[in-house]
Amino acid sequence: MAQFFIVAVLLLALPSICLGQKVVTTDPANAKINSCLAKNASQSSTLASNLNKPISGGQFTFYGNPSGAGACGQDTGKPAGFSAAASGKLFVDSQKWVAPCSGTQWVLSDQVCINKCVKITYKCVKCTASKTLTVPINNKCPECAVNHVDLSTDAFNYLEPQGGTVGIAKNAVITYITCP
Repeated sequence: MAQFFIVAVLLLALPSICLGQKVVTTDPANAKINSCLAKNASQSSTLASNLNKPISGGQFTFYGNPSGAGACGQDTGKPAGFSAAASGKLFVDSQKWVAPCSGTQWVLSDQVCINKCVKITYKCVKCTASKTLTVPINNKCPECAVNHVDLSTDAFNYLEPQGGTVGIAKNAVITYITCP
């Protein structure tokens, strides 16, 4: 009987767990690293044509817990383990590695790496309402289409509490934006 009660309470609580919005912006260290690069960085026409335009029918997957410098040269574990790898189509092929504005970690001089976030709105399995997550882009998913974002495990689980049992979350709205 006690087990049934616990399961019933969890099922009743699940919809409320799925409500909300979370904004994770670039952490101060990564922001300082790329603060002077924005004026000279390259921007792909694909990024320009998709910036601030919601993409319906999007999907997201997860790649594990981030650590170290991602494809942008920024610490993928910051802030707080929330990280996004954007489609390789959003990157400029001729991008250059440049000295940072601050510190010693070289960074990729590409607009997708400089103060860009992805905002994802998704209604998770067994949820009654959608959730929205805004997370910085600091990595690259070469095989992902523009409507596909690869997230850190923590970011994926925020949007889809079923986690790995889902694997690929579909029917999300993905919007590439300048980080708030």
